[in-house]
Amino acid sequence: MATQMRIILHTAAAAALLLMAATGCSPKEKSDKAVEREQWLASLNDSIATYKKQIDSTQQRLDALNEESARLLERFDYIENPREVEGYYLLKGWQGRHPANATWLYARISKSEGLELLASLKGGVFTSVAALSGGESAETAAVAPDQALNFRHKGYNTVCFYGAEADSVAAFIAAHEGDDVNIEFLNPGRSGSLKLSADQRAMVAETWRLYDTRRQIKRLEKEMPMLSRRIDACRLMMERDSTTAK
Repeated sequence: MATQMRIILHTAAAAALLLMAATGCSPKEKSDKAVEREQWLASLNDSIATYKKQIDSTQQRLDALNEESARLLERFDYIENPREVEGYYLLKGWQGRHPANATWLYARISKSEGLELLASLKGGVFTSVAALSGGESAETAAVAPDQALNFRHKGYNTVCFYGAEADSVAAFIAAHEGDDVNIEFLNPGRSGSLKLSADQRAMVAETWRLYDTRRQIKRLEKEMPMLSRRIDACRLMMERDSTTAK
């Protein structure tokens, strides 16, 4: 009889456990909110990993560009002229190569690291220049006569161009360094022309390469702290979530 009672009790206990499982007393599944939180935290970790990779690749690119900039800079002289507002970098061997009363075009980099195109036209007046090669062209913005960036003296006109359009003309000449490039002086119609020699094209191209390298360095140097701030923002959100969850 005792043995039968034990069997009955064990059977009853097992049945009770099965009933509890059937009625939802098993461990509760994660709520939708908990799942979303885990996915959100995982996405923040993924973002941090991505930003770290971007920092590493950006630093590698910066190192390479700084080496290239140092190599190129060795080919330039820094010139200070008391008659000008600030000094500038000019490819070695080009100081004084352009007579004041002739038609020419050359490039230099200002002390503040802006690219400048200087052009002079003998016996004509102009406010902009265009570079043409193989059916393609690039043109500067017009610079009105103001005796500073556009001045005329004894039969020749000299203009200093800078900004996005001047950059585009220098980049155009660099891209066509091995081709014929003609410069047209505009006012706004054509008032003169100049066919750049091979060494003139090389001079502008080398100046563009230094300028463009320095421009890329400055852009990447700004990206580095931005990426670091994004990592800090992700970590801050994770810390706040951890504090709230306690």
